Amino acid sequence: MSSSEAWIQDLSKVAHGGRMEVWDQDQLLYAGPVDQVDPAHGVVWILEDGIGERKMIHAQQYHLRHCSPDCSH
Repeated sequence: MSSSEAWIQDLSKVAHGGRMEVWDQDQLLYAGPVDQVDPAHGVVWILEDGIGERKMIHAQQYHLRHCSPDCSH
C-alpha cells in the first residue's frame, strides 16, 4: 500500500467525495467516491466505480481504506 492510501479506523474522518476501497480479507469488493457517511452507526455509502450503484457499507464487516483519485480495481 502506498503512503497516499491508509486504512480507515474512524469514519468521522471520511469526507463526502473522497475515494475509498472496500475489502473483505484480501479481496477488493468495491471502490468509488463516498456519497454519505454516518459515523454514529458505522455506515458509509459509496457510488461504485463503473456503474454508479450506491452501496451501503457497514464498516465493522469490512476493511476500508482511503484511495487516491487514480486508484482502480
